[in-house]
Amino acid sequence: MRSYTGLVSVLESFAQQDNRIKVIRNENNLGFVASLNKGLSFCSGEFIARTDSDDIVNLDWIETILQYMLEDNSIVAMGGHLEILMSKDATGNLSKYCNNGDIWHAPLTHDEIITEMFFRNPIHNNCMIMRSDIYHKYNLTFDNNYIHAEDFKFWFEVSKLGKIVNIDKVLVKYRVHSHQTSSLYRKIQNSTAIRIRREIIDYYFSDEKNNINFMGEITTKHIEHILSKGKEKEFNQRLIYELYCSLSKYDLYSFKMFLFKHMHIFSLKQKIKIIKRFIRPYKYSKNL
Repeated sequence: MRSYTGLVSVLESFAQQDNRIKVIRNENNLGFVASLNKGLSFCSGEFIARTDSDDIVNLDWIETILQYMLEDNSIVAMGGHLEILMSKDATGNLSKYCNNGDIWHAPLTHDEIITEMFFRNPIHNNCMIMRSDIYHKYNLTFDNNYIHAEDFKFWFEVSKLGKIVNIDKVLVKYRVHSHQTSSLYRKIQNSTAIRIRREIIDYYFSDEKNNINFMGEITTKHIEHILSKGKEKEFNQRLIYELYCSLSKYDLYSFKMFLFKHMHIFSLKQKIKIIKRFIRPYKYSKNL
């Protein structure tokens, strides 16, 4: 409590020196998402830049991004790469496969970002800057119905409205520690992310005329539908693999479709994993 009080005092002293600084305090604990939305509602400038309290952004973070956004009005939001800052107490999944100083590269172009959204959240939320007119015009908010993955949902919605890009530069040090959301609420976060990925697939590939949507059962009919769209080979391989690992039924018909029509798409490792699901589907959780 002492450190919180000290921080507020420092912030209020800054606000007295610069009337652009606003210190917003909640009467009650609203929770992270509601507090974030409340803070965003106070933004009145041309751009909105936000980061997280436990991360460290570069001193020239805002300047670097605005140099690009001021020159290209088609960019509605922009971010960059991040560097891992590993705390000594770090536990959980992230600490197992990343090391202090590792660089997490973000996809650079809008099309690359959209492609990655089918499989993961490619946006480094803690160094993103967006145009405030987009935020206010479309009444964007971080949705509490997508708890612990609300940022993924938010940037998916933004991506529908204009171009999102990343600069090929590290802009923030991302702190990995035992108390972060990805460590404490991993299962909930993963489940919510799967729901969002389903929405993304459905947004781009649903076909009302042929009664195809991706929010319910997944069958080989859905796989055939995606293959008919003529997407790039690498994309098809990744997405079709995810769908085969999420089939509602691993029946004889689906196995024949895999064996005679689709097996050539996959790597040997992927083929083995799919076959294992046909043999013992009860053993594996679905990817989607």
